Amino acid sequence: MSEEIRLLCFGDSLTEGMIDFNTFSPYTEPLQEKLDDAGLNVFVLNGGNSGDSAIFDMPERLTQYLSTPDKPPYHYMVLLGGTNDFGREDHEVIFDSLKAMHEQVLDSGAIRTFAVTIPEAVFEKWDTRVHDNRQELNKSILQLAASNNRISVIDLATAMPQTSDGFWASDGLHMTEKGYQNFASVVFDAVEKHIRAQS
Repeated sequence: MSEEIRLLCFGDSLTEGMIDFNTFSPYTEPLQEKLDDAGLNVFVLNGGNSGDSAIFDMPERLTQYLSTPDKPPYHYMVLLGGTNDFGREDHEVIFDSLKAMHEQVLDSGAIRTFAVTIPEAVFEKWDTRVHDNRQELNKSILQLAASNNRISVIDLATAMPQTSDGFWASDGLHMTEKGYQNFASVVFDAVEKHIRAQS
């Protein structure tokens, strides 16, 4: 059997799988199943934590994940962050933090990271400033992937708009179980070819 590949899925409540405060359905569970079914020896670790800021919380947590002495390094990371920031922080500040986390993981020995664009929140309909801020942040995420051949983009914002049937919970911010299942499919489609090349 080939060496186990370690995939860290890191982020906030959309990674942890929050539907509401009492219900969770993380996309990493169906993602693990899809990778297993594809015959790939991959261990998927969910590093999501609801409420985390990409600026103030996630960098410190990521450092803890990477510095655990008894754990081998991660080969890949999927990073979705900024949902809890784009309503209050400038997109450039959020992007700088996201970029630094990608670089930190790559510097730790990872083969590749995947930058996930931030999906629309329903309240953006009433706040064009927030909408524009998220759009600019996503443009920067796309440009980051285009400028670094070890970073790939997962364009979740395009794949799962708020108009998607049955994908979004009633709060207009978190996904339904069906939505997280689809999130898993979007991630699998992006990572499978890269992981297979290393298997």
